[in-house]
Amino acid sequence: MNKVIYSIAHEQLQGTVGKESFLMRAWAGGGRGQTGNAADHSAASYDVFRKTQHNKGIHGGPLPPGLYLCTHIAKHAHFGECIFLQAITPFMKIDMNAQIRFCDREGFFIHGRGPHGSDGCIVPELDNERLRLNKAIKNAVGIVLLEVIHPGMPLPAAINTRSRLA
Repeated sequence: MNKVIYSIAHEQLQGTVGKESFLMRAWAGGGRGQTGNAADHSAASYDVFRKTQHNKGIHGGPLPPGLYLCTHIAKHAHFGECIFLQAITPFMKIDMNAQIRFCDREGFFIHGRGPHGSDGCIVPELDNERLRLNKAIKNAVGIVLLEVIHPGMPLPAAINTRSRLA
């Protein structure tokens, strides 16, 4: 089965697509993954419901937990070669007062680093690993699923984890 898992709290993307295995550090939301050093690492930046207005538009948190279908895009107008993530399962949150809140964010990708970083998309730390994942998804037989898990801030032990192959 072609399946990749992204852990928000571990900032880790791992899985198998075809004969390729992956284990890499990746960021989502809060501008993390940008080439500069102004990424937001506050608790609020890890809120999947976040949509904060700033001078370049709306800043978002990580993509919501759930299942996504991965589709290779050869040339996106802004991201170049990337992976489009189409939500399969809706994300909702029920608080202690039984208030139900649905996440209405969409349009997520796996793309490379840049000056703005991520408003929800997944941005792998190492571009060569991202391109290897792109190629595997492009050449996959059958569908490729992404499961997003572990909402919340990174665990202290995960903050200094470096990318590596599985």
